[in-house]
Amino acid sequence: MKPLTHIGRSMGVALTVGSVAFAPLAFADAREKSTSEAETALEERTQFRVLRNGRPFGTHTVTFAERNGELTVNIEIDLRVRFGPFVLFNYSHQNEEKWQGNELASLRSVTNNNGEDLVVTIDRQGDDLDVDGKNFEGLASGQCVPTSYWNPQTIEATCLINTQTGRVMSVDVEPLGPENLIMNGTTISAQKYQVDGDLTITLWYDDNNNWVKSAFSLDNNDVEYELVDAPEGDLMLAWFMPR
Repeated sequence: MKPLTHIGRSMGVALTVGSVAFAPLAFADAREKSTSEAETALEERTQFRVLRNGRPFGTHTVTFAERNGELTVNIEIDLRVRFGPFVLFNYSHQNEEKWQGNELASLRSVTNNNGEDLVVTIDRQGDDLDVDGKNFEGLASGQCVPTSYWNPQTIEATCLINTQTGRVMSVDVEPLGPENLIMNGTTISAQKYQVDGDLTITLWYDDNNNWVKSAFSLDNNDVEYELVDAPEGDLMLAWFMPR
């Protein structure tokens, strides 16, 4: 087995995509919203079981809420490596994104990478994104997409922003064609894409632009996302039509 510190250093590249850190804020905000507004909000959820070399590694949950023309996305990742009763590695990541149309308006993320605390903030400034993170501080192109993967714009992007460190990454995306996936006994028609460059990962999206699978290598370990719960509606198709 590779040293677990290697897993921690690599985690931000492939996994980072929150909700614990923002729970008090979200709760206070919810109390201010009227009951009628809450009832008309459209909400969806995507949840994955994360496997490392075929064994349970943790969970990754994405929650979508559309309200007053704004899409709020909360992402939470929890990963652990155990040896008997002992936790050898612990990783948690919470990320809140706000989207207006096809544009990212803001992002706030908090990560505990096996004891290392990391924070990233992103705010739109005109055509640019003002990024503040461990590995980058400054303006990035407004066309860059966060490494959240739920967003189908990822497969059209040439620039991604690491939501754990703020690093701006150049990527190439190659479509690999259709593939049928078996998820919870159900066949899903999906399109497969290979991302290479500063980041290497394989992604799958269904016909409604929903992210349904990903796979990558992490320090010679195979990590795979197995879909547990998928949105019932066509929220992604409505928000992110192909360009």
